[in-house]
Amino acid sequence: MKQIYQNFLDYVDENKLYRETEKLWMLELPQTSKAFANSAAYCYELLKKSGFLQCEVINFPADGKTSYQDKRMPLAWNASSGKLTITQSKIVFDDPVIADYHRHPFSLIRGSVALPGGNTNVRIITEHQMNSGTSAKGTLVLCEADTNPGNGILATVLDKGALGIISGADYRDDTSDPFIIEKISHPAVNDAIYWINNCTEGNNWHVQIDDRPFVGFSISPRTGGKLREACNQGEVCAFIECDGIRSEGVLPAVTGIIPGKSPQELWILAHLYEPLSDDNSTGVAGTIEISRTIQRMIADKIIPEQEFTIRVVFTSEVYGYAAFAERNKKFLKDNAIGAINIDSMISGNPGQRLHVMLSPPPTPFWGNYLLENLVEECSGKNNIATLHENGGYGDDTFLNDPTIGLPTVWMLGKHKKYWHNSKLTMETIDIGTLKRACALAGTWIASVITLNKTMTPNAVRKAYSIGYSHLHKEYRRIITDIETARYSVLSDSMKNIRERMEYQLKTEQNRMISFQTVDPDIDMSEYLTLLKKETEILISNLEKMSLEISGSHNNEDENLVRSLSKHFYTRETTGFPFDLIKIPKHMRKPLPDNMIYGSFARILSNMDGTKSLLRLLQEAEWEEHDVFTHERIKEYTQAIEYLTKYGYLKTLSACL
Repeated sequence: MKQIYQNFLDYVDENKLYRETEKLWMLELPQTSKAFANSAAYCYELLKKSGFLQCEVINFPADGKTSYQDKRMPLAWNASSGKLTITQSKIVFDDPVIADYHRHPFSLIRGSVALPGGNTNVRIITEHQMNSGTSAKGTLVLCEADTNPGNGILATVLDKGALGIISGADYRDDTSDPFIIEKISHPAVNDAIYWINNCTEGNNWHVQIDDRPFVGFSISPRTGGKLREACNQGEVCAFIECDGIRSEGVLPAVTGIIPGKSPQELWILAHLYEPLSDDNSTGVAGTIEISRTIQRMIADKIIPEQEFTIRVVFTSEVYGYAAFAERNKKFLKDNAIGAINIDSMISGNPGQRLHVMLSPPPTPFWGNYLLENLVEECSGKNNIATLHENGGYGDDTFLNDPTIGLPTVWMLGKHKKYWHNSKLTMETIDIGTLKRACALAGTWIASVITLNKTMTPNAVRKAYSIGYSHLHKEYRRIITDIETARYSVLSDSMKNIRERMEYQLKTEQNRMISFQTVDPDIDMSEYLTLLKKETEILISNLEKMSLEISGSHNNEDENLVRSLSKHFYTRETTGFPFDLIKIPKHMRKPLPDNMIYGSFARILSNMDGTKSLLRLLQEAEWEEHDVFTHERIKEYTQAIEYLTKYGYLKTLSACL
């Protein structure tokens, strides 16, 4: 793999990669539906010029009411102007125009609409003043510095009669967010305008048909601080101009294939409609350049002939992919071997690392082993890549959900200097770093689509070695838990040891068996037996170590375990519950971990009707190497009852 990676570095056309990234970024910058149609058309032409076949632009409805896998499509939105000008303030603003769509499109929050009476003068109050009793009727509410404008504040201000909001800060905590480094401390970021991509009244990311009209502006943290100070000193008024329009329209998806010998497809996913250079113009342009490079390398006999078909899919994050997945087949594993998501690629920060997410246990994929092998061989002595063995879900890998069935891996550049703001321009793109990221992703893609029956025995042999190492990693984690007395309240320690190790064994066996996609006749019985024998040896060693601490539960924990073991659930809908459209709007509430970003997604993914709620919670702990508190267990069980009430889940036994 290392040699293929080096060949990729030689073949990637960095000038074309840069130009196409820049072109796409500029097309998407207006963040309107018209701009999105233009970017989709550009990608369609790029695919045709790059040798893709069966190229299509599929227009899904953007009507705010059509739903795919509980993701309700956004309304189309267009605007050409949006301006906020201070007209009264005790503090003088050198430039009274504090937000202007023409200066930067991020200034006007997507979904904003023209006011019923036209452009008008309004009073501005702070969120703190509103919460302290100041009437918000007819005002714009300036959010506090730590308020996420997509986290319920909009519904609150509209309920109080406000016209909308102003977001004047970076509301993400740079000390805890792995995507970002040193955001607040960078003076340049203090003057950035943040792109607010999900300012809605509820769980939904985008404005839907039953969301109320509003007007919203995004201003820099520096301007936000000054405006907040002005509001605290006296009355502040501003003149609003906005011509935003919501309407029924379309949300395009762009796709095309490069056929292999087999019609089974490897999907390369890179989302459109996020108007930032590295998020995700680099991903889309990188996907196209990777595909071109693979074809050149095959033609030059650098790599073998293509066995599996490449399919690229460019559309909106989560919503467009849910629509595309449902249009093709509800269970994608029937015609797709797996996928890679290329989003937020590493692009040139000092100290930036590439985080490699494997597909999680419920969607076994032999491509995981190839990816681990690649990281080991090509990450280099500086170890720029960090591997996450049990992967996850989230907005880029939610198709891993077994009700959909597409095992998806993801290479993510974390610890970014800039995230979702106007400073994320082409100046932040280090083309050499981007080229290396494309080479790493491309090497994995090439290794997957060219794997044939002749090469499979060697791949299985390496997979066995990796699976063996995974068993020993879990063994060492359990030893650490024993030595530090870190035990789950969900099972006694002795039983937990055996079940944890057997779950790891099952994960490795299922992943190895998935090689039968390449060669249905391959015999892996020897390797599977060896893994089982090694697991029994490790279990025996662990049980000897922990005999003295067996049966450590108190009565409260024992009662909890008995109760959870009596409850069984099954999934009733395809895809993770997301916009909660089966639930009346006034009854919707956030799900734990925002549904797709943590343990709750793992609980639902493993829910097949045969496992008790106790077992589901245990498996989520094992996959995340975590121990749940009583509070988290209660949060998860209450959310399961909530989803069961509204038909997302079905109980298979009475709750006691």
